[in-house]
Amino acid sequence: MTALDAHTFLLNWYKRFPQSKSIEFYIEGESYAGHYVPQLAEVIFDENKNSTEDTYINLEVFVIGNAILDDETDQKGTIDYAWDHATISDGVYNSIKKNCDFISNLTEECWDSLLKYYNVYKIINVYSLYSPTYPLDQTKSTKMFCSPKNP
Repeated sequence: MTALDAHTFLLNWYKRFPQSKSIEFYIEGESYAGHYVPQLAEVIFDENKNSTEDTYINLEVFVIGNAILDDETDQKGTIDYAWDHATISDGVYNSIKKNCDFISNLTEECWDSLLKYYNVYKIINVYSLYSPTYPLDQTKSTKMFCSPKNP
């Protein structure tokens, strides 16, 4: 429904602003847009097959980055990423691979393996693995800036 609504919006946009009709149309998004962007691109693609000059949308590219696709794919990807960047040990990685399928309900063995994985992220910045970390009682600003009296 969202893709159909967005397509209707675009058609109305082009009616209101016909000067933009000839411009290439790009769709991009990240995270949950991993659902919206390809769905809208598919609607545009399908509707363009039977469109008139008035209803044709000049779709050139669609891009998704860091997309949320589904729990199984996303969970496996984050585990592989953590292991590939040496944030979890081979033992934790192999334990998760052995005990977790991310399709059915997670078993107790899977949860035990995942807790070891999640505990690592208490001590690093999961969104920026190579950035410096700071103790909980020391803010980033006090670490980065020094006064002339206290270099």
